[in-house]
Amino acid sequence: MPSIFITVIIPSYRPNDFVYRAIKSALNQTLSAEFYEVIVVLNYTDEKISSMARENKIKVLYVDQISLSPKYIEAIKISMGNVICFLDYDDLFYPEKLEYIYNEFKNNKNLVYLHNRCTFIDDNDKPVNEGYNSPDFNLSSISIKKDIINIDYLSRVTALYDTFFYYISLDSAGEIKLTRKFLTYYRFHESTSNTLSEGIERWKNKMAIYMKYLNSLESMYSFLKSKKSRVLARDYIISLKIELNMLHDLLNSGKRYELNYDDILFWLAVPSYKANKLHYPFKFIKIIQYGMPVKYNKRIENYLLKI
Repeated sequence: MPSIFITVIIPSYRPNDFVYRAIKSALNQTLSAEFYEVIVVLNYTDEKISSMARENKIKVLYVDQISLSPKYIEAIKISMGNVICFLDYDDLFYPEKLEYIYNEFKNNKNLVYLHNRCTFIDDNDKPVNEGYNSPDFNLSSISIKKDIINIDYLSRVTALYDTFFYYISLDSAGEIKLTRKFLTYYRFHESTSNTLSEGIERWKNKMAIYMKYLNSLESMYSFLKSKKSRVLARDYIISLKIELNMLHDLLNSGKRYELNYDDILFWLAVPSYKANKLHYPFKFIKIIQYGMPVKYNKRIENYLLKI
């Protein structure tokens, strides 16, 4: 009898219609259901999901925390698959996603991390003209070998989970594959975009998000081992500190993160914390902006709201 090879983990923190569609997309796969399992992790009760679980042999796990780390940890602990596929509650899988993942990991014993491209969609499943891509963008595009996931390290992370899984894969001795195949739908919520808020509120929102990112990255940096993962993490940390210093200036908070010339030179020497060379020219633009008086930065940030 075939054994379960893939575990799909779908966390949800509040009742919503998107999660039902996400679950259905994980069930409506070309790969035989014998080869994978679906674990839905909730911090609330949902009779519709319970009904779907009874009909489709879905595992429903209740974790009474909104934070994602405990949800992932508990799901991984009970998972039976060798490979973990993540699916955010508002994203969708292409029907052939799991069959592709199954074949790639089955045929390559050294593969530990696979990242696929995604199609951006709106709340009505209509395509959106967005094309961002990076090796660690979007958890729903990430598949990872379970045995390289360190639960203790994961428990220390509170944001940037996609980046975390990419970095620990770099730390492993395994192979990483970045395929150009589109296998995931990424839902772009325009209604919750930070660019819709204005002025001070926009700056405050960005600051709160960046501070959360920074805390997680500094935790990661403390346990990362390989040169590449540490270079990328340090580069990302410096980038966030530059952004946060500008935001603190704009908000006149009086707080600043210490950065010396070595940090700046290191940052400029690395193509990008996202490992995307197309981002590199923006570093020089950002460093010019960083050196400008606050009044000019305010004009720049206000202008960015309009484009």
